[in-house]
Amino acid sequence: MNAFLKKVLKSFYLVFFFSSFLLSTEARGEVDSVFPFIPDLKECRNIINANQNILDKGEAIFAAKNYFFQIQSKAEQLNISKEVRTHFETAIEKAEQKYDEGEEDVSQSDITKLKLGLAGTLNDIYELTEEIQIAKLSLGHLLGVMFTEKSSIQDDKMIVLEFSSQNRDDIGSLKSENQLEAEKQLAHIFKAEKVFKLAKKNRKITRSLLVTEVANYDFGIGNSGDLFEALIIYTRVLRGYYQAMYDFNHSVIKMELLRFKSKSSQ
Repeated sequence: MNAFLKKVLKSFYLVFFFSSFLLSTEARGEVDSVFPFIPDLKECRNIINANQNILDKGEAIFAAKNYFFQIQSKAEQLNISKEVRTHFETAIEKAEQKYDEGEEDVSQSDITKLKLGLAGTLNDIYELTEEIQIAKLSLGHLLGVMFTEKSSIQDDKMIVLEFSSQNRDDIGSLKSENQLEAEKQLAHIFKAEKVFKLAKKNRKITRSLLVTEVANYDFGIGNSGDLFEALIIYTRVLRGYYQAMYDFNHSVIKMELLRFKSKSSQ
């Protein structure tokens, strides 16, 4: 069985499963099943379109996409924070060992800075974990299912939407009362696109910096101060990259919603 056929069968199975599940829960008037993974954007749309209880399809599809992109972005930010936590923990252990052995290049202040960096990273992990859980609860409620703490997006490939020149030209076809809002949203898209491209460029540079500083520290030729600074920069830039990805996707789906509402009112 080739890859294309497997993908088609998987999509058919998911839509069939969710449709059957929604019919059964609708009959009982409740949601009582836990689903092990998060459906992709196409499957979310199909589930919403198949649910006759959802009257405003445009708003519901926008909300589903928004929750999906929140989960995608926050999950990657959480992975970054967990990676940084490991580096901080390793650095603290080595610094304390050097300090106990009386090495002069490590001070109690250096160890304190590393511990404060770890504390900040742990706070990030707690916050991101909560935000992901809330987004899952919201998406699950919208689709009529429940997701577990371990439920994740199946496709590891990050989704970045496209906004072509044709999309820009379509603004002129919107009703006059919607054109101003569309022009404002277009400005948001332009800005978000530029920020995302810059963040993408900075991500590569920052990852190289961290790899170098971690290697130097491991080999004993780097100091804890340089590693601390590299970890802070790495966290800010990498989390900023995934946040910029979300911001761009969000600006695009908001424009899609404006166009949907304009066409629906015609």
